[in-house]
Amino acid sequence: MGTVHEGERPVSEEIIFGGDAADIPAGTYPGRLARVGVAESNAWGEFRTWDFELDNGSTVGGSSSMKTGSKSKTGRWITALLGRKPDKGENVTKAIIGRPCLVVVTENDDGWPQVADVLPPMSGSVAAASGPATESAPAAGPTPIVDDLPF
Repeated sequence: MGTVHEGERPVSEEIIFGGDAADIPAGTYPGRLARVGVAESNAWGEFRTWDFELDNGSTVGGSSSMKTGSKSKTGRWITALLGRKPDKGENVTKAIIGRPCLVVVTENDDGWPQVADVLPPMSGSVAAASGPATESAPAAGPTPIVDDLPF
C-alpha cells in the first residue's frame, strides 16, 4: 500500500471496478439495509446516509435528514424496514440493519442512481419478518421487480 499522508486515512477495503451503483437502472429492487451513517455538508449540516445492498449484489445509497418523525423520510424508511411504526423513544438502529425491503432507485440530476424510497418487502419474501436471509442467489445483472407503478 502507498504512503499515507497526514490527514489521510488508509484504504481499508479492496477497490474492485464495476458492478456498483453506476450500473443500476431506475426501478424497484429487493434488497436489505447494509448500513446507516451520519455525514455533514456545509449546505445542509448533518444528515443520514443509507447504503442498501440489492439482492443482485449491487449497492446503492440514499440520504435523509436527521428528523425521525413518522412523516419524515427517515421515519417512513424505518417503518418500512421494521414493518411497523416504532414506539416513541425506541432505539431501532440494530433492528433495521440487515432487514429486507424493496428499494426504489431513481437517477439524480447527474445521472447517478440514488435511493428515492424504501418500501416493505413483498409478502412471502425471504425473511420478511425475521431479519436477513442466510442465502443469496447470484444475479447476472439488475432485474427490477416492479416498474412504472401507476401511483
